Amino acid sequence: MSRIVYWTSFGLVLVAAVLLSGCGGGSSGGSSTPPPRVAFLSDRTGNLDIYITTMVTGFPTVNLTNHPAADDAFSWSPTGNQLAFLSDRSGSWELWVINANGSGATQLTTDGGGTKADPAWSPVVFASDRSGNWDIWVMDANGANLTQLTSNPQDEQRPVWSPNNQKIAFERGNHVWVMDANGANPVNISSGAGTLNRWPTWSANSQIVFFEGDGDIYRNDPTGTTLVKITHTGNNYTPNCPKSGSGVAFLSSNSGNPEIYFMTIWGSSVQNISNDPAVDELPIWAP
Repeated sequence: MSRIVYWTSFGLVLVAAVLLSGCGGGSSGGSSTPPPRVAFLSDRTGNLDIYITTMVTGFPTVNLTNHPAADDAFSWSPTGNQLAFLSDRSGSWELWVINANGSGATQLTTDGGGTKADPAWSPVVFASDRSGNWDIWVMDANGANLTQLTSNPQDEQRPVWSPNNQKIAFERGNHVWVMDANGANPVNISSGAGTLNRWPTWSANSQIVFFEGDGDIYRNDPTGTTLVKITHTGNNYTPNCPKSGSGVAFLSSNSGNPEIYFMTIWGSSVQNISNDPAVDELPIWAP
C-alpha cells in the first residue's frame, strides 16, 4: 500500500492510500504582484529536480530542490509558500517540504518505505484499493467520516475537485468521468475522444474539464455535451490549469524532447515555457 500525505489547515497528515490533488493554480500578474509560477520536474542537471518558472521574460527558471538525489512527485501548499515532495536523498523515498524560494528543505517521514506516492493537498478526496479494487473515497481532514463514493468494478483513480467543490472529475477505466461531490450522477465526459483518456483538470470557473486522450488534449463541460479536441499533433499530455485566469499548461514532446507548454483554453497561442534540451514534465501551477 502506498504512503501519501495531504495538506490541511492543521498541517500535514500521513495516511495509507493513494491521494490525488486538484488543479494547481496561478494568480493574475500585475505591476505589484509576482507573475504566475509553474513548478515542474526536469532532469536537466542529470537527475530529477523540481524547477519553478514563469511565462514572463526576465524571470529565470530556478532549480528549487537542486540536489544530487532524485526528487519526484510534488504539490504546492494552499498559500504557495511551500511545496511537499518525495525524495530519496536520505537513502529511501520519504516526504519532504521546502520553501518556495528553495530554502528550509525538511524531511517529514522516516518510514524507510520504497514505494513512491503522490503528496497532495486537501480537500481530501483520494483513490484506494482497500475494497478490493481502486475506488474514490473522501474523508475529513482529521481522518474522520471516511466515505466510499464509487464502487464500480473498473478501477477509478486521479480524482480532482472542481474549484467550487461541487463536482469531482476522475478516471474510470479508460475514460474521464464527472460526478457530484457525494458520488451521485456520474457522467462519462470523454466518450468520443481517445481510447485512453486520463489526467482531468478543471478550469478556474468550474465550467470546463480538460483531459488527455491518446496524446492530445480535449475539453468538455461537466455534463459531457461539448467535447472539443484542442490539440491536433499528438504527443501532448498531463494538462494543468491555473485556479485564476485561463489557459492550460501541458507536456508535449513535439519539439523532439518533453517540454512544458502553455496555450489558451481553445488550443491557440501555444508557448514553450520550459525550453530546455532536458526532459521537462508534470507542470503544476502555484496558487
